[in-house]
Amino acid sequence: MAEKKKKEPNEKKEYRSFLYMLPVEAGAGKLAEALPFLERKSVEIWTAINLLEITLAGATLTFEDMMPELCGKEDEQLLADMGVKQVYACDYEAKDAKEVQAIMKALIESFGGFLASDTADFKPFLEAGEL
Repeated sequence: MAEKKKKEPNEKKEYRSFLYMLPVEAGAGKLAEALPFLERKSVEIWTAINLLEITLAGATLTFEDMMPELCGKEDEQLLADMGVKQVYACDYEAKDAKEVQAIMKALIESFGGFLASDTADFKPFLEAGEL
């Protein structure tokens, strides 16, 4: 008789990340306002550091302002050439992909912009459905 594989109580989470590149400056509070379908208790805004956290089923989706790290470096010209005025680094748990896709579609509809990879040239660019 084959042994049943026990389900680990502390299943390892698979985190994914992407960059949200916006053509406008939009703080974490503005992003949250564009997501009225989320429960208020699942949304936390840290205005002092311009951070948005959204609690999902598997883990938290975070939007961390990357502009302080990118300004003043070679990235600044690349961002200007791409028409980008705000960049958020986003992290989420793979099991939450469908929820993250819906959130990103809503944000792109509200603010425009695109999704990019955390690489030197920000490529490959991504579609929300690829998350």
